[in-house]
Amino acid sequence: AAQNAASRTCCPPPKQSGAAMSSHRPDRPVFCGNFEYDAEEREIVRLFERYGPVSRIDMKTGFAFVYMEDDRDAEDAIRKLHDREFGYKR
Repeated sequence: AAQNAASRTCCPPPKQSGAAMSSHRPDRPVFCGNFEYDAEEREIVRLFERYGPVSRIDMKTGFAFVYMEDDRDAEDAIRKLHDREFGYKR
């Protein structure tokens, strides 16, 4: 039902930059936020691994920084996950 609708969203919109990205910069994280405080790291990793290997994730309360091995994979994840809802409100 609508009351049990997903409540977590992920990723900002992709940057509109003309500059080419390098193929490997795991030092540049993808911000993933606005999810439930009880979200687990494995949920976020599973979500991002669909787009490429995740090298690291830094979880905070309600948000995370996800480091992917390849910037192209990170850009794909941002495009696909921007405003995507996942999980559910308990």
